Order: sequence, then structure tokens, then C-alpha cells
Amino acid sequence: MDLGERAMSSVYLEWAKLESAARYNLATSGMMSYPLAGLPVSIADLEINGPTLYGYEPLQERLARKCGVAPENVVAATGTSGANFLAMAAVVEPGDDVLVEWPAYGILLEVASHLGANILRFERRFEDGFQIDPDQVRAKITAKTRLIVLTNLHNPSGAYTSEETLRELGAIAATVGARVLVDEVYLDMVPEKLLGWPARSSFHLGDQQFDQGVWAERDSLRVDSGGRRAGAADLAVERPGVWDAGACGGTAERDCAGQFASDS
Repeated sequence: MDLGERAMSSVYLEWAKLESAARYNLATSGMMSYPLAGLPVSIADLEINGPTLYGYEPLQERLARKCGVAPENVVAATGTSGANFLAMAAVVEPGDDVLVEWPAYGILLEVASHLGANILRFERRFEDGFQIDPDQVRAKITAKTRLIVLTNLHNPSGAYTSEETLRELGAIAATVGARVLVDEVYLDMVPEKLLGWPARSSFHLGDQQFDQGVWAERDSLRVDSGGRRAGAADLAVERPGVWDAGACGGTAERDCAGQFASDS
């Protein structure tokens, strides 16, 4: 993708959805389509109508309980890519600098490009096990930087970024009033025995991180089955102002409902 031109679509997503059919498909994140008739439940068990002012309340509460956060810090979206778009759109203005890891999940770049951001990169080197070098991030940040964007686990390498490194990135971001956006869609794949404790969202890095602005995006992979996709964002932000992406009907895959609480 030419980062000098504003992205108006995702070449990767279009290919993954339309051209990647295969017996063993590694290009998509969801499960194979499965008929509801094959599930041992009644239609009443699948009720999804109810209070939906800022997302379906029972879903918000379940996600909050799973992630150990308050329901008001959970924002539902149509997949993590949708959640990433909402988060970036709330804070990025045309001409802002967005610092993104390299290599990166392409859609993160396309969203930043679509929003008119000036995209800068910091390298995650193969020779270093794709670990983040905070000094390199510090060298690349500018007075115009609004976001530092990374994935944890790293997509595509699968490298884990420690909480210590995330805290340091938060401190670097704070020097210019920026935030850190962490896409954690693969975080639950980290074995507990590898760390000695369960991997937790960067949301939980402490009160200091509310000022330093570490956000977490997660949960689309485990709730995607054919036309039923959902994602969520755990957001370490206050809510004096609310940005509403609007709502409309349709299947879950195409539903444009989305809400985002922002202090910007």
C-alpha cells in the first residue's frame, strides 16, 4: 500500500473474504459457518434483544467480567478491526502522526491512512525475537504523535510484549500527550505456564496508565462463526464526552452499530 495516498479500502480483507477459500484456510480468523439448528439450544436461548443504549447490556457485562473491567469500559464492535477503527477515529485527525510497529497487521495501517494520519514506523527485528525496543520508539516519536500502535501477541510473529515494556511505552507516549493502542486479539493464546500467571490486558497496568493512555482491543476471534462476529475494546478512558458511530440493522457481520466513549 502506498502510504502517501489515503486508503479507501482494505486489499487484505477483500482478498481474505472473497479469494481465500481453501480446505484449510489460514487467512481468516473465524470458525467455519455452523447452522443454528445443529446447536443444542432453543431460539429463546439465543435472545439478543434488550437494552442496547451503548451495546447489548448482557454482552457488555459478560465481556467486562471476563476481562476484569467495568462494563462502562467495554465497547462492542463488529470485530476487532471495527474496534480499532472506532478507537483511532476518536483521537486521530488528518495530519497527526501515528507510530505503528513494523511488520504490522495491514489493516492497522489502512485505518490510520484512511483517517489521514502521517504514518511513521518502528521496527520489530527478527534478530531480537521481534521484541519492541523502547529506545527506537522514543527516537521516532514526535510532538505531533497521537497514537503508538502495536499488537500483543505480535501479528505476524506471535512475540509477547511484557507489561514492563508496555509501561515504558506508556511513559514515552505521555511525554507528547499521545496514547498507546494495543490490539490484543491473540493475547489469550499465551499459555499461563509460560508466564507463571494468566496474561492480562494492558488495561490493567495501573492508575498511572490512565494518564499515559494504554488501550486494549480484543475478543473478536473467539466469537466469530460465519455471519456472527463481534469484537470488543477495553478502554482506559474517562467518559465526559461520548462519540457515537451510529446504529443500523442488519446481520452481525454487516451491522454498523458502534459506540465509543472518549475523553478527547
